[in-house]
Amino acid sequence: MKYKFKKLIKKFGAQRLPEDMVSIGKATITFREAVAKKLGNYAEIYYDDESRVLAIKPSDNPGEFTVKKTRKERENLYSIRTKSIEALKIKRGRYKVRWDPDLGMYLIEYEVVR
Repeated sequence: MKYKFKKLIKKFGAQRLPEDMVSIGKATITFREAVAKKLGNYAEIYYDDESRVLAIKPSDNPGEFTVKKTRKERENLYSIRTKSIEALKIKRGRYKVRWDPDLGMYLIEYEVVR
């Protein structure tokens, strides 16, 4: 029998996050540099729990959520920290993200925890 082994690496996960995806964790939304560049330093977050869509809009207001670069070993990854994700009962995982030019924001269709 022939085996097709793949090597397991230590830092598997968000560092390999594709450009068109976001990773939603317990209290963070993580994304690649291309998304961060469009958002800038601050972002407003909106949600539609009926359609299960999360929207992230660029903002100039320092009172909004801060877009921060993650740890050094994870190059080109940025995140927004918010405990509100738990309140929305968003299932942790990776989701497609797309820019809507008419709304001027990123849209993420998410799943909820049952």
